[in-house]
Amino acid sequence: MSSNRRSRSSGGSPARCPAVTGSPRPGTSRARSSGPRVAASRRGRTRVRRRIGRRRSRSSSSPASGPTTSGPRTGRGGMLTRTVELLETDAEAAAMVHRRYAWFSVDEYQDTNPLQERLLELWLGERDDLCVVGDEDQTIYTFTGATSEYLKTFSARYPDARQVTLSRNYRSSPEILGLANRLLAAEGRRKRLVASRPSGPEPTIRRCLDSSSELALITTTIHRLLAAGTRPAEIAVLVRVNAQIQPIEAALTKARIPFVVRGQRYWERREVRDALGLLRLTPRERKGKAMVDAFEAALRTELGFELDEAAVGAEARERHDALALILDLAGSAVLAAPELDAAGLSAEFRARAAEEAAVSVEGVNLLTLHRAKGLEWDVVLLPGLEEGVLPIRQAESEAELAEERRLLYVGLTRARRHLLLSWAERRVGAGEREGRRRPSRFLRDFGDGSRRGRVSVLPGPNQASPSGHPGEDDPTLAALKAWRL
Repeated sequence: MSSNRRSRSSGGSPARCPAVTGSPRPGTSRARSSGPRVAASRRGRTRVRRRIGRRRSRSSSSPASGPTTSGPRTGRGGMLTRTVELLETDAEAAAMVHRRYAWFSVDEYQDTNPLQERLLELWLGERDDLCVVGDEDQTIYTFTGATSEYLKTFSARYPDARQVTLSRNYRSSPEILGLANRLLAAEGRRKRLVASRPSGPEPTIRRCLDSSSELALITTTIHRLLAAGTRPAEIAVLVRVNAQIQPIEAALTKARIPFVVRGQRYWERREVRDALGLLRLTPRERKGKAMVDAFEAALRTELGFELDEAAVGAEARERHDALALILDLAGSAVLAAPELDAAGLSAEFRARAAEEAAVSVEGVNLLTLHRAKGLEWDVVLLPGLEEGVLPIRQAESEAELAEERRLLYVGLTRARRHLLLSWAERRVGAGEREGRRRPSRFLRDFGDGSRRGRVSVLPGPNQASPSGHPGEDDPTLAALKAWRL
């Protein structure tokens, strides 16, 4: 093992904070060993835990201990703080760690925060047996205190370190890496990833007329890929913020495309299951619009759901949107079958749920770019690439805009073979008003430079409104409006 190495890689670990590996010293027990060594090791770990426990007890009972130690702590941050305090003040505990572990390896080092770096220093002591792996172009958690400075200054802090640059990428096609390289080059970065995979389809950038057109683009693209044999679990739709998820979730549900939102399917949500239970209790004599009205009244009475009230907080909005969607699906079903009763609607919903769960217990992945860090799929769709979304409206400083660029870079490099980027010229925003949108400034970096200030490369035609999309004079739309009013 070399003394310490600094490596940079385009790939990543699924963990969102540095993953640390320690190697036991020769002669110490390993997990698969047995006998007295294991027992001794367990006793040592128990002593450390007891010290942490006593420190927790003292800190929570001492009103004068200060803001860093007073009061009960929960979560990983509190445990890290206590561990740092223990190793700084208890020489026996620090010596125990130094005796047991000979060297350390840290993955995702660009996501290290000061507390984690201090803990690593205490684990090392006076030694320098350390290997770190990171990519400063994937630093996307600065809002949590993470900084890539520890990675960038590693060679200066460890002058004898050997630096190995990992420029060969084993995930993405040359076409996708070409797009990622241009994104970095536009900011003056000289890094260039080299593909190991064979050539694949060109990434596609589509300009859509409005948000409905973009949703139609997403569903038709996924249907086409599924028909061609792509597994649902190998498709991901990545967005900048959670608020973008609900419209896509609704579109996928209506298109009968199985999907998973942050590990949970729509029909498995607790509020959806509760709503289905209320639907089964709806009187059988209620049919059509009367049945839907009774269903909505039950949602209001039993679950506190108000269709026209804005929910406060991310979880409350997700719950509200899930219930609004099932009510919308009920209305659409009644338009197609005006005499539908609760039993028939329940059967239709059960069929949808079974269909969603039947595809090898998997579905299209729908998640934010931050949650996608370290993951990869054959197909990645990146919708909503507009000013105010990516980069997000709150990003004003050069550092904040640079992080937004890195976030898009992470999104691009999640794809192995197929990549679709899209934006809409018109979209409903705050106040439920539809307004004009401009393409993300980052899309300009993918062009050939011949038309500065504009998106110059847009493979494929513009995505128009969905075929059969109802206009103002459409009888179905008129009936739906009359029913809702």
